Amino acid sequence: MKDAFPAVLQQSDAALANSDAVYSSELNGRADLAETRTRVFRGLHGEYFSRFSARLLFIGQLWHDGPYRNRICHCFRSRSVQRARLFAAAGHHVREQPDTFSYTRHLLTLSMTAFTRLVQSLNDLQIHNVLQVIGTRGRSVIRKMSPLIADSAKVSRQEIDISLNLGPPTQTLTHSGEPRAITGFDLDPLVRVAKGAGAVVAIECGVGDTVVEDAILLRVYGATRELPEQTLTRTIHLATSRSFEHDPKYAIRLLVDIAIRALSPAVNDPTTAVQALDQIEDLLRRLGCRQLETGYARDAAGKIRVTFPVPTWQDYLTLAFDEIRQFGANSIQVNRRLRAALVGLSDTIAVDERRVAVEQYLDHLNLGIGQSGFDDQDRAAAQQEDRQGLGLSRRRA
Repeated sequence: MKDAFPAVLQQSDAALANSDAVYSSELNGRADLAETRTRVFRGLHGEYFSRFSARLLFIGQLWHDGPYRNRICHCFRSRSVQRARLFAAAGHHVREQPDTFSYTRHLLTLSMTAFTRLVQSLNDLQIHNVLQVIGTRGRSVIRKMSPLIADSAKVSRQEIDISLNLGPPTQTLTHSGEPRAITGFDLDPLVRVAKGAGAVVAIECGVGDTVVEDAILLRVYGATRELPEQTLTRTIHLATSRSFEHDPKYAIRLLVDIAIRALSPAVNDPTTAVQALDQIEDLLRRLGCRQLETGYARDAAGKIRVTFPVPTWQDYLTLAFDEIRQFGANSIQVNRRLRAALVGLSDTIAVDERRVAVEQYLDHLNLGIGQSGFDDQDRAAAQQEDRQGLGLSRRRA
């Protein structure tokens, strides 16, 4: 590629390298600032490309630095000889600098790698990828937090409530400080300290709650002695915002937020709401076959020592569908996808009480469509199942 280097610039290098007295003193003073930029491309695509690119980079550095901008403009507006002189001066600078190609090649490689990762991260911000990531996090916490019904002994809510009928509390712990979100509980140490005092600890806040000044965190019942407040405080995890850990509701909350923003008049994107409902339905199907009302922890003897609030199946249904149903009341696409989700849940959930709750919600959806402003044809279309929202009707309700 050396032979391909333009003859006019080769001659300019030889004849004019030391001729520009005005530039020489000024350019040398700025050599260190431009050194890395001027040698980036050397050897990457041949001698011609590297030397020509180095000159452009050096001139670009001068342009960026400001004081030489007018002179550069003058050279490029003038005849070609002056442009050649400018390139020759830049070429002289490149040849006179120490060879730093190996260093700059590694810098370029790292820069290109970082740029590639940036492009990939931007791709991850596409809405379908965001929904998938949130759904994946939700499925992970459901597997970790909620055991399958077949693998757990059923405990009625009445049994849990009995443990609280122990008279007035012997100790109360409140929050002091700035508002904080509950992100989880350390149940094992709480069970141990409660057992040691013959007590039952009732946590009053649920995971995902925000506690404010003087909010009650927990009450202690039936204790033979006062429990260490520092130990009790450490068992309740606080943070500045909610997190996925220990909170299956949080994934649903985020998916619903995306859906209702997409349904706002400013955005008007029901297809994104339908995509969010894909993930929401999957999470509800997984929750439907798992123990939900297990808001207690036992000691080794089987006695309940700690209770804490947990969401019911109805809570999950309300969280998952109410706001989307309300914001999407005038969208045939959203109503059809909601119906498909509810019918799918009703067909797959084995727990009678939960299936009845889904069927009641489906009746609520029918009532809303019946009272909507749809005409007869639109009302009939909205009462069909369609997992795509619009495009593939299944059956009429």
